Amino acid sequence: LQREKTESLNKIRVYQEQMHEAMERALSLETHNKQLQHDLDELKVAALAVETQANSEIAQREQELEDLQNELKKLRNRPEKGDNRTQIGRRAGGAGDGVNNSNDSSAVAALNADKRRLNERINELTQRDAELKSENERLQKKLSKLKGKIHGMQKELLDNVQQKEQRTDEEKIRIKSERDFFQKEYLRLISKAGSEKEVEFLQSQIKSKDDELRLLRAELCLRQQERLMPTVNTANAATATATAASLASARSNHSAKSTFSAASSDCVQAVVLRAERERDCARAELERVRCERDTLREKHVSLLQTQSLETQKSQTHIGELNARLRQLERENRELSTARVPHETHIVLLKEEIDELKRQIFVLQEENTKLRTRNSQFKILNEQTERTLQEYQSKLTIAERQLQTADTRLNDLDSNREVTHREAAQLRNEVAALKKTYVSLESEKDKILTQLDAKTERAYQLEFELKLCKEKRLALEKEVKELEEKLSQLTTKTRERTAELHETSTESKSLRQQIAALKISRDEAIAENGRLSNELAERQAEILTLKKKLKDSDFEIEQLKQQLRQYVAEVKKAEDLLTHKEKEREEMLEHYRSLSHDAVILEGNNQSLEVEAAEHKRQITELEDEIKALKKEICSRNALIAQLEDKLTALNAQNAKLERELEDALDEQHLLKVDLAARKELCDKLDVERDKLNAELTELNEIKRKLERDNEKLRADLEKSSNGQKVSSETLEELLTKTRRDLEEQIKVDSKLSQELVRQRQQNDDLLRELDAERQRRHQQETLAQEYQIQNQELRHNLTDDRFRQARSRDQSPRYPSQTL
Repeated sequence: LQREKTESLNKIRVYQEQMHEAMERALSLETHNKQLQHDLDELKVAALAVETQANSEIAQREQELEDLQNELKKLRNRPEKGDNRTQIGRRAGGAGDGVNNSNDSSAVAALNADKRRLNERINELTQRDAELKSENERLQKKLSKLKGKIHGMQKELLDNVQQKEQRTDEEKIRIKSERDFFQKEYLRLISKAGSEKEVEFLQSQIKSKDDELRLLRAELCLRQQERLMPTVNTANAATATATAASLASARSNHSAKSTFSAASSDCVQAVVLRAERERDCARAELERVRCERDTLREKHVSLLQTQSLETQKSQTHIGELNARLRQLERENRELSTARVPHETHIVLLKEEIDELKRQIFVLQEENTKLRTRNSQFKILNEQTERTLQEYQSKLTIAERQLQTADTRLNDLDSNREVTHREAAQLRNEVAALKKTYVSLESEKDKILTQLDAKTERAYQLEFELKLCKEKRLALEKEVKELEEKLSQLTTKTRERTAELHETSTESKSLRQQIAALKISRDEAIAENGRLSNELAERQAEILTLKKKLKDSDFEIEQLKQQLRQYVAEVKKAEDLLTHKEKEREEMLEHYRSLSHDAVILEGNNQSLEVEAAEHKRQITELEDEIKALKKEICSRNALIAQLEDKLTALNAQNAKLERELEDALDEQHLLKVDLAARKELCDKLDVERDKLNAELTELNEIKRKLERDNEKLRADLEKSSNGQKVSSETLEELLTKTRRDLEEQIKVDSKLSQELVRQRQQNDDLLRELDAERQRRHQQETLAQEYQIQNQELRHNLTDDRFRQARSRDQSPRYPSQTL
C-alpha cells in the first residue's frame, strides 16, 4: 500500500507539474497573441491612415486637375469669342478703319499680354502636372512598398496564427485529456462516496478547464476572423490601385488634349494672347495652390507629430501594462508554487481517505455477503427440518405397515397353533380309530372335509403371501425413494455444516474483534486520561506563562518608566550641556584666562555623552528583550492552539471509537443470536440423530424377535406334517424377505449415521473456516483503524500547518513595524 501510495503521489506530482506547465504555456500564448493582435491592430491603423492620406491626396489632386481643366476650357472659350468679335468688327467697320486704329493697337497689345500670360500659365500648369505625376508615382511606389510590407506581415501573422492554432489544438487535446482524466477521477470519487468538499474542488477544476477550452475556442474564432480580414484588406488595396491607374490614364489623355490644343493655338494669334492671360491666372491659382499645399503639409506634419506623441504615450502605457502583467504573473506563479505542496498534501490525504473508504466498503460488502449466507443457511436448515419431518412421517407410515405385517404373522402363529391342536386331536382320533376301523372310516370323511378346508386355507394364505410380496415391492420402491432423499439431505447437511463452520469462525473472529476493541477502548481511555493530564499540565503552564507575561508586562512598564526617567535625565543633561556650552562660550569670550574650568567642563560633557550612549544601549537591549518576550508569547499561543486542536481531535477520535464499540457490540449481539440459532439447530440435529438411533435399536429388537419367532416356527414346522411343508416354505421365504428388508433398513440407518458424522465433521470444518474469516476480518478492521489513525494524524498535521501559516500571515506584518 505504501508503494502504491508513493507511486500515486509521484503520478499526481507529474500531473500537477504538467498542468502548471500547460497553464504557463497558455498564459504565454495568450500574452503573445495579445501582443500580435496589438501589433496587427497598429499595422492596420497605420495602413488605413496611409491609405486615407493617399486617397485624400489623390482626391485633392484630381479635384485640382478638374479645376485646372475647367479653367483651361473657360480660357479656350474666351479667345474664340474675342476672334469672332474681331472678325465681325473688321467686316462691319471697313469705313471706320482710320478712326479705330488706336483701339485696334490697344486691343492687340492687350491680346499679346494675355497670350504671354496664358503661355506662362500653360507652362506652369504643365510643370504642375509633371510634378503631380511624379508625386503620384512616388505615392504609388510608397503604396506598393506598404502593401508588400503588409503582405509580408500578413504572411508572418498567418504563419504565427497557424503555429499558434496548432499549439492551441495540441493544448486543447491535452486539456481535453486532462478534463477527461479529471472527469474520470470525479466519477471515481463519486462512486467512492467522496465528501462534498472534494466534489466541489473537482467541479471547480472541471469548470476552470471548460473555461480554458472556451477561451481557446474564442481564440480560434478570432484567428479565423483575422484570416478573413487580410483578404478584405487586399481587395480594398486592389480597388485603390485600380482607381489610381484610371486617374493616371485620364491625366495622360488630358495632357494629350492639352498638347493638341496648344498646337492649334499656335496657328492663331488671338489664342496666344488669350493663353498669356490664362497663364497669369494660372500662376495666381498655382500660388494659391502652393499656399494650400504648404498649409496641408504643416497640418500633415502636426498630425504626424501628434500621432507620434500618441504612439509614444501608448507604447509607454503598454510598457507599464506589460510590467504590471509581469508582476501579476510573478505573483500568480509564487501563489501557485506556494499552493502546489498544500494541494499535493490535500490530494494525498484525500486519496488515503478514499482507500480507507474503499477498504471499509469491501469489509461491509463481505459482512453483507456473510449475512446473506447466514440467511441462506437458515432457510436451508428450515428446508432440511421440513424434509426431516416428512421423512419422519414416512417412517411412521412404514412402522405402521410393519405393525400390520406383525399382526398378520401373529395370525399365522395362531393358525399354526390351531393346526397343532387339530393334529393332536387327529392323533387321538387315529389312536381311537385303530381301535375301531369303522370309526376311522366315519372319521375319514370328516378328515377329508377338514383337509379340503385346510387346502382352501392354504390357497388363501398363498394369496395373502402374493399380496405381501406386492406390498414388499412397494416398500422397496419407497425405501429407494427415501435413500435418494437421504442422499439429497446429506448434501444439504454438508452445505449446512459448511455454513455452520463459517458462522462459528465468524463468531470466533467477532469475539476476537470485540476483545481487540475492548483493548483499544481501554487504550483510548488511558490515552484520553493521559491527554487530559497533559491538558491540565498545559493549562497550568499557560497560567504560569500568563503570570510571567503579567510580570514581564509589569517589568516592561517599569523599564519604560526607567527609560522615561533616563530620557528626562538625558534631556536634562543635554540642557545642562547646552547651558554649559553657552557658559563656556561666555567664559571663553569674557574669561579666556579660565582654561582649567573649560577642560573640566569638557570632561563633564564627555562623561555625560558616555552615559547617554549607555542609556541608549540599555534602551535597545530592553527593546530586544520585549521583542523576544513577544515572540515567546506568540509561540506559546501557537502551542496552546495546537494542544486545543489535538484535544478536539482526540475527543472526536474518542467519540468515533465509542461509536465503533457500539457497532461492534451490536454486531456481537447479532452474532450471539446467530450462534444461539445455530446451536439450536445442532441440538435439533442431535435429537433427531438420537431418535434415529432409538429407531434403529427398536428395529434391531424387532429383527431379533422375528429371528426367534422364525426359529420357533422352524421347530414347529419340522414337527408338523409333511403336508404343511409348502406353507412353511412360503413362510420361510416371507421371513427371508423380511430379514432382507430389515438388513437393508439397517444398512440405510448405518449410512444415515455415517452421513450425520460427516455432517458434524463438515460443521466443525465450517466453524474453523468461520473463525479464520473472522480473524482476517479483525486484521482488516485493525488495518482500517490504523489507516483512520494515520488519516486523523495527517489531518491534524494539515490543520497545524494551516494554523501556523495563518498565524505566520497574521504575524508577518507586525514584526517589521516593531523593528522599524
